[in-house]
Amino acid sequence: MPQLDHVPHNVPLLAIFTDFDGTLVELAETPDAIAVDDTLPAQLERVAREFDSAFAVLTGREIADIDKYLAPLHLPVAGAHGTQRRRADGIVESIDPAILLGAEQIAQTLQALVQANPDLLLETKEGAVALHYRQAPDLEGMVQAAMQEAVHHVPDFTLVPGKMVLEARPRSINKGEALRAFM
Repeated sequence: MPQLDHVPHNVPLLAIFTDFDGTLVELAETPDAIAVDDTLPAQLERVAREFDSAFAVLTGREIADIDKYLAPLHLPVAGAHGTQRRRADGIVESIDPAILLGAEQIAQTLQALVQANPDLLLETKEGAVALHYRQAPDLEGMVQAAMQEAVHHVPDFTLVPGKMVLEARPRSINKGEALRAFM
């Protein structure tokens, strides 16, 4: 980071927070079908270095998924909408294990629907569950009803709509809370 001795006191220090899907990479038919530009990891490493690690990715993906796509780079990341968080010093903070059980219960409830409709994609994450219907947009109503029913039986979970996806996650955990934790 540039030396700040000469910066007036009224100039704020900056941090950059960015999403991954739809921001750093284009959305794709399935989460695994994204294309990551070969230069992206080096560009992000430079930004993180120039901002003295005041840079983080806030994403619905798990940290391990981000690491796979940005290898060998290991940035500060809030994964699964904040249920995982890796700080700039590399320490990973996780959520209460009881929350994981709620996500597992929701995923189990949705298994029959996904098996009956192979164009649906059930993505289980640490502490969250996403049901993608990008390949079956005509099933949107069915997906919404099934997700509402599944979440109804799990306390403190809520639904978050996305682009052709509906995600169940803990009500108290979100990207905004992850951003506050990084700050």
